[in-house]
Parts: sequence; C-alpha cells; structure tokens
Amino acid sequence: MIKYLLIFLLPTLIYSQKFYYEREFGEFNFATNFSMSPLGILYVTDSGNSEVYALDTLGNFLKEIGGFGWDQSQFDNPINVYADGLRVYVTDQNNHRIQIFDRELNFLTFIKTKDSRNNEEAFGYPIDCVASSQGDIFVIDSEAMRIVKFDALANYSMNFGGFESGSFAINKPKDFTFSKQNILVVLDEKNLLFFDTFGTGIIKIPLPKKFNSVKTIADNLLLTSDDAIYLGKIVANEIHLIKLDLSGDFENTEFISALSFNNKLYLLTSNNILVFNAE
Repeated sequence: MIKYLLIFLLPTLIYSQKFYYEREFGEFNFATNFSMSPLGILYVTDSGNSEVYALDTLGNFLKEIGGFGWDQSQFDNPINVYADGLRVYVTDQNNHRIQIFDRELNFLTFIKTKDSRNNEEAFGYPIDCVASSQGDIFVIDSEAMRIVKFDALANYSMNFGGFESGSFAINKPKDFTFSKQNILVVLDEKNLLFFDTFGTGIIKIPLPKKFNSVKTIADNLLLTSDDAIYLGKIVANEIHLIKLDLSGDFENTEFISALSFNNKLYLLTSNNILVFNAE
C-alpha cells in the first residue's frame, strides 16, 4: 500500500503577518460563497437574489446573471461557485444541477443526474463542485452523502466517500477544494478528509472547531470559521493552525469564506467583501 506524507509549507508572504482593513465592496442580499480565477476575477453566489456576480478586485461589477428559475442561467439557491482559468462552475442546489459557464459567465452546459436510472451517478441537492487540473469534475452530493466524479465532458466516472468508504465516509460536508498537489480536501464537520483523484482516502485529520469554508493558499489551506480566519499547515497526519490577525472591529460580523490574492486577503460576508492588506 502506498503511504502518503503531506507536507504543506507556509508561504513567506502571509506567515505571521497582520492584515490591515483596507476597504469593502459589493452589495449582496445573501452571499453564500465566492471563488477567484487565476486572472483575479471574483465570482460570488448570492442565494438571496438567485444570482451570480463577476467582479474585479477593485469591486467593479463586470457581469451578473441569474434570477429565480429552472432555465439555463437561472438558479434556485446557488450555494457555491468554483472558477478555474477557463470555466465557472455554479452549484445550483435546489435544481439538482451544476451549471457550467465560461469565464465571462456565458452559459456552456450543465450536469444533472438526479433522474438518472443509474443510481451510481445520480446526485441531489449538491452543495459544492470543484474541477481538478485534468478537468475532472467533482460534486458533493448531500442527498446520498458522497462525492460524484465526472470527466471533463461531464460523463459519469465514479463515486466515493459514501458509507462504503468506512472511516472516510462523509457525514456533514461543508466545502472542499484541491490542494496544489491535486489532492481533494473535504471539510466534513470537524474533520478534514483527503482523497486522491481516484477516490482513495489518504488521511483524516480532526479539527479543533467547526469551520465554514476551506480554500487553497499557495501550498497551504485557508480555513474560515464564523469569526476568524486560520492558515492551516499540514505535516503528516497533523494540522497546525495559525489565526490571522485582522485589524478592525468585526465582532458582530459573521464570516462565510476567505481567499488570498496578490498579498491581499478577501473576506466574504453575507452582504459584502472585506479587503485586507498584508503588513
């Protein structure tokens, strides 16, 4: 059996730094998550308005799509979004599908398998979708509590993380991401589950508290709780969390997710995006 040793090194630009509040932008009804493309375009899902927005890092709205409905580019609870260099994947939860757009939010296609006669590929009420560097698409199926994998052409490939996965079965998934080593990292209640792209469980790491979101930052993880942001350094089977020092008074602000780009920290709340500068 192959044994994995995961070692994520802390990026020097963010380690032990304080982050100073710079500004905020965006006017969302009830934002649920966000993602940033390699070109620095932010994509935000707003469940309150059933819309998806594209913004630049200055806060300028570039495009918005959506509205409540079942047709293409319409949504019923867009709960999550993932952007790579070419495509944007929107988790359209109550429509039981993943809608796929180009980087300018022009509709391309969708994946919907709930009504399939093949129970192996069917998913319902998805809560997140990510794509690997090879283009494979992974969906968290909150109905059957598993991860369903499709190839780059949206053809069913496999599923994993269900009850048959034993100690690597997911129970209350919140979010997932790919590490720079192309390892799938699943935030499952108070655990991190690590899988390779073939669905093999690698390690399971307990967390000291509940988190809302997990993102990749350089070779590490950025974990968001309701009231704090942590940088996660993983060595072998342990995680070392460093709480980021954020200037400003955000005592009554509930954090949803965070990501980093060009030495700035972007923090999503239900109504806007807070921007912080590294020291």
